[in-house]
Amino acid sequence: MLKRIAIVGLGPHADFKLDLDPSGVHRLRGPSEVGKSFLIEAVCLALWGQSSHGRFRPEAIHDAHSKAIVELTLAGGQVVSRSITRSRSTSRWIATDEGVTTYKKEDDFAAAIGGLGADPEAVRLVVVPLAWVALASGNARKLRDVLARVLPEGDLAAEVGRLMAQGGFGVSMEEAAMSESEVSALRRRARQVRDESAGALTEVRKQIERLGQAPPAEGTLADADLVGRVTAWQEYEQRAGAQQLRLASVAAQQEWDARRRALGEAPAVAPAHMAAPTRHQLATQAQTAAKGVLVEVTGRFQLVSGQLATFSAGTDVCPMCQRAGWEQGAVFAAQLQTQLVGVQGEYDNAVASHSRATAEATESAAALESARQATGALSQWNAAEGALGPRPEVPRSEQPSVEMPTTARPTADEISTVREAQAATSAAAALRSQRQGELASAREREATQDEAHALLQIEAQRADALLDAVRKAPSLIATRQVAALGELGPVSVEFGDNPAVTVLIDGRPHWLASRGRQVVADAWLRHGLRRAMGMLDLPLFIDNVQDVAGQPMPDLPGPVFLLETADGDGIEVS
Repeated sequence: MLKRIAIVGLGPHADFKLDLDPSGVHRLRGPSEVGKSFLIEAVCLALWGQSSHGRFRPEAIHDAHSKAIVELTLAGGQVVSRSITRSRSTSRWIATDEGVTTYKKEDDFAAAIGGLGADPEAVRLVVVPLAWVALASGNARKLRDVLARVLPEGDLAAEVGRLMAQGGFGVSMEEAAMSESEVSALRRRARQVRDESAGALTEVRKQIERLGQAPPAEGTLADADLVGRVTAWQEYEQRAGAQQLRLASVAAQQEWDARRRALGEAPAVAPAHMAAPTRHQLATQAQTAAKGVLVEVTGRFQLVSGQLATFSAGTDVCPMCQRAGWEQGAVFAAQLQTQLVGVQGEYDNAVASHSRATAEATESAAALESARQATGALSQWNAAEGALGPRPEVPRSEQPSVEMPTTARPTADEISTVREAQAATSAAAALRSQRQGELASAREREATQDEAHALLQIEAQRADALLDAVRKAPSLIATRQVAALGELGPVSVEFGDNPAVTVLIDGRPHWLASRGRQVVADAWLRHGLRRAMGMLDLPLFIDNVQDVAGQPMPDLPGPVFLLETADGDGIEVS
């Protein structure tokens, strides 16, 4: 894959170039701090903008440079390049025979470099020595998830469904496809709802326990003879009072009837009275209109009369033309005489209409006043009738007469004693009735909430089972598909729940192996990952080869870069 690495300003490399055989095995020897491991950093920076361990640190930039630049020439001829400043401002570009393309977004750049950018986390496990160790710590689910992506794809949802069915639970396709974080949130909600239901159920049961305690005492009962005397005198006074009340009601009813008769019948309001306001309004409007016509006709009548009067002065000079003779004046005088006759008729009609309208207005005003008096009388009558109020009612039948008790009339203190005892007894009875109602209601709520809590408990158990299945399913699938890694030498991989995956070297935890044995095992494992990913052209950097000390290194196809610490002045490539 790699034909050439060019580095400017990264680590100890102020300006470094290395030509490579894309399919060969290279041994890079040199003393410590010469920059062998920075070849790995250069590849990680160029491809993903990160260091071998994650986020790029500006301290890795050479002291004499303001930015680092890495160019990777691939076997296909394209050059993948990236620069990064101390403020982490980055530029990315790819050069081909057709030109140079710059990429502003990391996603677009990742798509352009193809498989190298599709899954950086998985590719980095192949390129970077022992990068999988950090993912294998703790519950190791991160390493398992990467391996699950690298290994042949399995039906995760079907595996989750199978595990749920083994536990006796059903699961929807949407739930089976949820991520572990989504199922964890689902379980938290289910547990929260279940716990809230349990708390509510506990409160109801506490209430039932309180309500089931001893009922309140009925109170101290008064002496039976005293109660009898007080009761007898109360009944007597009630009946006597009822008789007095009936007599008073009869007298009040008779007085009301007399006042109602004295009021008489309601004054009549004739239909003409109801129409009087409208009649007077129309008559006033007609009078105003007739007056306007009369004023207009009078003006015309006076004008024509005045003009005609100029022809009766007896002069020989025509008042129209100011010449002797009446030829033209006589014609005009005749016309005026004709107009005067017509206007005289209009004037007479206008005077007559105005007289009639004035008479009607006068009569309608009188009718309006009569209507006001009639409606005023009716209003006064209605007010007087309203002041009477409703007719007093009299009980339908007389209470039977009752004789005065022969026992002594109870004193105020005795009556108070009996009433207090009766009130206490009634209050105790009411409290017992209320408590019985509350107890019945609480028991109904208990039954309802108990049933709901049982369902919520099952749902919480189902959420627990779903989370367990989601956690186990990838491991089970990976266990069946781990053969895709091929021959792993001293390495074996076991899948479980916590940790989700365990990497063993010679059958023991990887961290128990010597440094040299770890380097050999790491090479075997990363080549297996490279093989499972179908990316055999990925560069395999094997660092600290000097620690192997006679351990049998696997015969790995290139590209492989063996980094070995040895005496010398720089990096020696063989």
